[in-house]
Amino acid sequence: MTQAILGEFRKFFSTRAWFVLLGAMAAYVAFGAGLMAILMITAANISDGASLPLTAADTVYTVPASLAYVFPALIGTMAVTAEYRHQTLTPTFLAEPRRVIVLGAKMIASLPMGLAYGIVGGVFAVGTGAAVLAIGGLDTGLSDPHTFRNTALGAITLMLWTAIGVGFGALVRNQVAAIVILLGFNQLIEPVLRMIPMMTGHGAHLTQFLPGAAGEALSGGSGILGLDVSMQTLPPWAGALTMLGYALVFALIGYAVSFRRDVS
Repeated sequence: MTQAILGEFRKFFSTRAWFVLLGAMAAYVAFGAGLMAILMITAANISDGASLPLTAADTVYTVPASLAYVFPALIGTMAVTAEYRHQTLTPTFLAEPRRVIVLGAKMIASLPMGLAYGIVGGVFAVGTGAAVLAIGGLDTGLSDPHTFRNTALGAITLMLWTAIGVGFGALVRNQVAAIVILLGFNQLIEPVLRMIPMMTGHGAHLTQFLPGAAGEALSGGSGILGLDVSMQTLPPWAGALTMLGYALVFALIGYAVSFRRDVS
């Protein structure tokens, strides 16, 4: 198992995809954190000093887990689908015939990659966000241990998103289809679903279990301007278990219906 994990971990660095996605995520997080900080400054000015739903720092520094989680999810998904696309899964299975070990190794090897993405995302969010908040005259929160707790939980959130990506990649073998579905759900379908409780007043008890909402619950994220659109969130530990559940369910179903198929 150890050799399988090491082999799968090395595969992440066999192409430049991990580096390209990491660079894109860093730029996206820096832009998102800066923009969110500007919005928080504007909201504070409009409210004439009235308290915001959450502190500006809480909202800005959790941008990686709230908005940029698709990047580690993609790198996890591609860890599986790229092998189908480039037909390298056959030699992988020849080296390790036990397919459940291969899938488990991919899942475990994805965790440090996801954690690295989370750390980089946290650095760029805090660095850019704190600078803009300071310029705007708002508290940066850098002296508050709560800030760094949420940043650390954000890194764990992105780590779990990478595991979810691996499970989803095992379920949807076609790389293009998997990426389109993942992007469509994370960037369009889930945000729309999470707006329903705000507009109707119903369904918040269900939308809090969506993967993005669970990630925000774990990291302390709060949606746009500190207002979680579902108006109801899980405790952090429940958010973590929900995300882990998605990863395991996707992986188990993917293994049962897809991963065991003939790949030749």
